[in-house]
Amino acid sequence: MQVLTAAVTAALVGLAAGCGGHGSSFATRADGICERQEAAIAALPAERTPDKLAAMFDRRVALAEQEAARLRKLPAPEGLEEPADSLVRAIAAEIAAAKRLRVASLIGDSESIQGALYQGRRALARARAAARRLGLGVCGHVASAASP
Repeated sequence: MQVLTAAVTAALVGLAAGCGGHGSSFATRADGICERQEAAIAALPAERTPDKLAAMFDRRVALAEQEAARLRKLPAPEGLEEPADSLVRAIAAEIAAAKRLRVASLIGDSESIQGALYQGRRALARARAAARRLGLGVCGHVASAASP
């Protein structure tokens, strides 16, 4: 159970890492999206039982999916369409890795757990790189302090 809790928590930390910011209207709006998502995640209770942990995971994934959808709708600054799209794709990859991690944890497949953690970390690195290119930083900085 402790492996499941630690693995799922590690994946969920990355889900908040997609954006941040300063400067442009895009950055300000993206910051707002990320800050609201982080506040919603922070408001979730810390759970320890398997059933409640699963429900919390589902809620965090739903919040991350909402974040990606909102960021996707933001018009990217001219010339920065690629990093904006890359950011959204990286967040989607983090979500997919977290879902794979959950399944692997439930069935006790340690090799798949490691693979999902690796995929999630790589997606997180891509999200942070895209965020930097866009002049973003709030979400990435908060998550970087807690990432495995």
